[in-house]
Amino acid sequence: MLIVVSVLAVIAAFAGFILGKNVGRLLYFRPSERGRSQAVSTCDSRTTHPARLIVAPSDSDADMLYATRIFIGDPFIFLQQNGKRTLVLSDLEIDRAKKKAQADEFVMLSALEREVQGKAKQAPPYEKVLAHFLTKRGVKRALVPGNFPLGYANEIK
Repeated sequence: MLIVVSVLAVIAAFAGFILGKNVGRLLYFRPSERGRSQAVSTCDSRTTHPARLIVAPSDSDADMLYATRIFIGDPFIFLQQNGKRTLVLSDLEIDRAKKKAQADEFVMLSALEREVQGKAKQAPPYEKVLAHFLTKRGVKRALVPGNFPLGYANEIK
């Protein structure tokens, strides 16, 4: 019974995706006085064409694998903005990704970490690096998949 329900749920989700329904939620961001962005509201993704943001490992996330066409076991950032695909990757994965991934631009995670870290001795949390990257790119709203990590969403809002 559970398997039948699961299969039906997958079929319904796929049909909804094909028909353009329930493809994701749209998050709007606005800068706050402390430099962090705040989520202002959500709306239906079918009414606008915002940036597309995914943060996940592609070996376990079908959205990320479909977007990038490369298997990477650690979470990384995919941003599609104005038709341009950007990947933010660790130094270990960036060379392989440049050869195999479908993207227009590759950004080293360590470079962004240095920008956020400043004079601090500890490396910044991944969420802060993500927020910095989105602010640097001028992203005010982004379409994210339904399984987008809540910790990341809370940091960038």
